Amino acid sequence: MKIAISTISKNEEHNVEDFIKSCNGADLISVLDTGSTDKTVELLKKHNAFAGQEIITPFRFDEARNKALEKIPEDFDIVISIDLDERLNDGWREELEKIWNENSETINYWYIGDYTNEEPNGCWRSKIFKRSGYKWFNSVHEIPLLEDKSSPRMQNCDRIIVKHLQKGERDYEELLNNVIEKSPEQMNPYIQRGHEHMKKNNWNNAIKDFDKYIELSRIDSEKSMFKDSTKYLYESGCRALTYIDIANCKMHLGFSPLEVLPILIKATAECPKMREPWIFLAEMWYNLENYPQAYACATTGLAIKDNGMWCKTGLCWAEYPEQIQKDSYNKIK
Repeated sequence: MKIAISTISKNEEHNVEDFIKSCNGADLISVLDTGSTDKTVELLKKHNAFAGQEIITPFRFDEARNKALEKIPEDFDIVISIDLDERLNDGWREELEKIWNENSETINYWYIGDYTNEEPNGCWRSKIFKRSGYKWFNSVHEIPLLEDKSSPRMQNCDRIIVKHLQKGERDYEELLNNVIEKSPEQMNPYIQRGHEHMKKNNWNNAIKDFDKYIELSRIDSEKSMFKDSTKYLYESGCRALTYIDIANCKMHLGFSPLEVLPILIKATAECPKMREPWIFLAEMWYNLENYPQAYACATTGLAIKDNGMWCKTGLCWAEYPEQIQKDSYNKIK
């Protein structure tokens, strides 16, 4: 089994050494530089990880990663794509070899998006895939899919963990504006741009984009409901999380808990198998001093022990839900 690390870089000299150490065990580390002006290229060459340089104008992440993928010889079996500010956990190769088989196409690993956070949120990421037949799609928040865009076979492996150690903020709003202008029917750019608006406290613009995402996602789900139940379930979870984001935006805008409550009820209705909506709804009921409802929602959420295919909000999987449950119970007594 031959495994390659494939990624892109730009002005990442501060990350190169630790990135290379993290990739220990790979048969090839291949980094395509997209225009560094610091010592990134020099350091990559030192570690035999430099795959060349490509200046892409206007820049698109999918185009850059596809050019990087072309640098991987076709006799490789598996490609792992992590950025230079991300780190693979020790033992990743052994775990990958255990789960990979002749039918494997994509491996979902556990991704911690902000490792500096005391209660880091996590989610599944699917950037481990077979070398042949794959291509990157989307100019921003790009994803690797089968070239015909059909759904790949996915396997979850929570023993492979990637930690994100990004310093500073990245701003993708301009790129997303261009994508939406050219393809307004694509749903994912709206949720991505909504999160960019949230970073800047542009709450009303975020709500508009989240509403548009939910509208387009619902249309997409209706088309696939009887064709791909996994896809339908996954998108229902994404809509539930988007309702939570809308509730968060409205709280920042000064809406009362009573006005925000129906939004969180919609979140639980979208995906009752997900813990997060129940816990945030329990919190809202508690704030409204409806302790029986808070207790019921917290208990329902706590009964969900597996986050399934969705992201995991650290707060909802720590001690907080049990605290709401306990405090609500004591208030009822």
